[in-house]
Amino acid sequence: MIEGWLGDGGSDVLVIEHRFSRCELRREANEVVVWLPAATLLLRHASSPATAPEAPYDFDPELGSYRRRYTVAGSLRALGETLAHEVQTLVDRYFERPPGVSPVLTREASGLPRPSELRAPGRFTLAMRNLAQSRTLEDRRLVYQAFVNGTLLAPLRRPEHGDAPLQMLPAEQAESGASVWAVFTNWDDAAQWRRSSGQEAKPWAIFSGLQLMALATRERPSSILLNPGGSVGGEFLSHELDRLAEALHLSRPSA
Repeated sequence: MIEGWLGDGGSDVLVIEHRFSRCELRREANEVVVWLPAATLLLRHASSPATAPEAPYDFDPELGSYRRRYTVAGSLRALGETLAHEVQTLVDRYFERPPGVSPVLTREASGLPRPSELRAPGRFTLAMRNLAQSRTLEDRRLVYQAFVNGTLLAPLRRPEHGDAPLQMLPAEQAESGASVWAVFTNWDDAAQWRRSSGQEAKPWAIFSGLQLMALATRERPSSILLNPGGSVGGEFLSHELDRLAEALHLSRPSA
């Protein structure tokens, strides 16, 4: 499929994914760029240690992805075989999948969005506004649905050493010692929080709501702050995360 995608010469994105893991192949001018989102590394490391890919991969802190570039020149078949080998290496190292289960390849118009493309109000913001007015269980359920089905931003902590894994950057520590995560549904609130929360550089990871919940089941944050400092936000407490995990058939490890 990779060789056929190369031959089409289109601008769409070839996505390789399985459960919570994902990487992308993007055409950019005369190059193909392999993208490995930070979310995939974070999820893998939560199960077993997984350090970042080595050079020639580089990390884009604004997009929260590792990337490697290949020049489109010569035989497309040869390039397709090279890319297939590279993707297989990433899948074997970073994807969570039982032996013998193949990832799914699909084509998308644009792949993962850039953080700056995530704008309010969005479904989650609208659901939160409705809940603030009604306080009904039905509207709370719609908030949970919008969160799980949404695209979310979370700040990362860059490792001091190149062979160390990425980590979520806690917004604060709870009395229990567990981390409190800051998670954003739009870029405006995320950028404002970054400016107001100190000088430390904060790269971003883009998650689906399901990916973020899968990570939360393993990392066990005390709570998740939603759009802290923003116009519309809230907090998911530990018992709410437990209920969401149960509804999504995600098992949280015992404390």
